[in-house]
Formats: sequence, structure tokens, C-alpha cells
Amino acid sequence: MEEKDTIRSICLSKDGRYLLSNTSDKTPTIYLWDLFKREKVNKYRGHKQDMNIIECAFGGVNETMVICGSECGSVFIWNKVKGDLLAKLSGHN
Repeated sequence: MEEKDTIRSICLSKDGRYLLSNTSDKTPTIYLWDLFKREKVNKYRGHKQDMNIIECAFGGVNETMVICGSECGSVFIWNKVKGDLLAKLSGHN
């Protein structure tokens, strides 16, 4: 498996099937990799990441969400399968 952009952080799902890679060369993007298929199956955008390393994580019941902080002071929560932004929570430092 190859990633073209710089990887800032990674997170492995509890079952070992999925990997999140947080990249930030051009537009900060989190990719969801299916490790069994060895391919990217989704991507998540909207968070800001220029100066800091910001970790992403799986969340929710059965890890159905992708969660990441942002340099804008928010926490972003996406639907893991659909990629839709579910919430943008303010107040993060």
C-alpha cells in the first residue's frame, strides 16, 4: 500500500480490518483503508491541520464514526461508511 501525501497519524480499528491515515500535504484528508482489500475505501475532509499533528480515531458503537480534532478549535465527526459530516463541535483547544 502506498500513500502519496505525508502521513501525520494513523489509527487501526479494533478488528484490525481498517486503518485511518491522516495526511496533510495539500488539503488535510483522512483516508479509510480496507486492509483486507489493500485499498482506500473512503475519505474525510474539512478539518484544518497545518502546524500540528492531529490524531484521528474511530468512535461510536461498533466504530461507525471517524473523529478528528482541528486547528480551527473544532472536533469533526463523520459517518465512517458514507463519509458525511455528522457534527462539528466547537470549543476544542
